[in-house]
Amino acid sequence: MKDKKNLIINITVGSLTGLLILFIILLLYVPKFSKAVTGVSSYHAISNCDSTLKKHDILIVKDKPFDDLVAGDIILFKLKGYGDNDGLKAYRVMTKPDPEYYHVHSTGSNVSFPWNVTEEMYIGVVSSRIPVLGAVTGFLGSPYGIGVLLVNGVVIGLIVYLVKMNKKEEEKEEQENNLEE
Repeated sequence: MKDKKNLIINITVGSLTGLLILFIILLLYVPKFSKAVTGVSSYHAISNCDSTLKKHDILIVKDKPFDDLVAGDIILFKLKGYGDNDGLKAYRVMTKPDPEYYHVHSTGSNVSFPWNVTEEMYIGVVSSRIPVLGAVTGFLGSPYGIGVLLVNGVVIGLIVYLVKMNKKEEEKEEQENNLEE
């Protein structure tokens, strides 16, 4: 009876832990999911960003209507069709010289290329950032990171299995010793 109860507890705890890990992975790596669940989304692997941000930050982005942007907002947008410059970018809104686009540029940088961001390019407003964690999530999402996770999972699983087997053998020997006495 005790073994069945322990098995049920182990399955329940393992399932809940697995679901929590899956939920965290979805929040970090699937922005559409996190936006639907929490109302904000997280982005990493930004190709270029404002000088007040770092490339290895995770950016927390919230929705704000395109027409409601004001000078000073740092926005996330996706650039396509510019070759090596393509990718996610986060820059500060400077002006709106035309009703169709905003002019963005990096704060305090003379070498930053100014972009004209249209509504099709716009993703959202950066509300906060999590320093350095973007490098970790970027690595864990790469083929090398996935390999490291799989190898570690197998090694930890083998250690747990061997420890449990050793414990069962010790319990069996102890029971045999108790029967002999």
